[in-house]
Amino acid sequence: MSNSIRVSAHNPAIELAEPPSAVRECTRCQAPPFNQFSRLDLNTESGDLTVASICVRLDLEDLTCFSVVERQYESWGVLFQNAIAIRPSNPAFSPQAGLMLLLGAPESGCIEATFLRPVQYVSSFIISSRRTVMSAFNRHNQLIGQTESQANSRWGRCLNQRLSLSGSNIHKVTLCSFNGELTIDEFCFCAA
Repeated sequence: MSNSIRVSAHNPAIELAEPPSAVRECTRCQAPPFNQFSRLDLNTESGDLTVASICVRLDLEDLTCFSVVERQYESWGVLFQNAIAIRPSNPAFSPQAGLMLLLGAPESGCIEATFLRPVQYVSSFIISSRRTVMSAFNRHNQLIGQTESQANSRWGRCLNQRLSLSGSNIHKVTLCSFNGELTIDEFCFCAA
């Protein structure tokens, strides 16, 4: 059974907790939805434990409302550009979990995340009234993967949708909603 580590912007303390058995699991790693978790593999020949994968899920709840989010999660391996922490009052933009979201601002509709070490999986819930594209780039800023959400404006409401990408050596992702507002929640990334 794996342990979890809470990833918080303001609280550097580490809490270890046994994951409850009844919680939903991460769709990629089949690991509990904690803020950081790792899978350990036992080498049967040497008896050594090695970290097989490390996943980080960001806890936005400790952020100050309307603060610019850039380096708050640097110690966990990610930097943001064009992101502001908000607690939405519009019920159409309700978070998947908790109360806080990241809003693409001051440039409307885009958020960029740069990883200090390459990752192989990135996931986030997005809320936008327009089609949103998640793009992944390698260290040379070359596009290596892309996925997009459904456009919701014709239904007159915004839906909380998960976007995710897998690939080797992802150094940066951008989330862009064209001519619309964009918020993200439950931002998660995994390295092998």
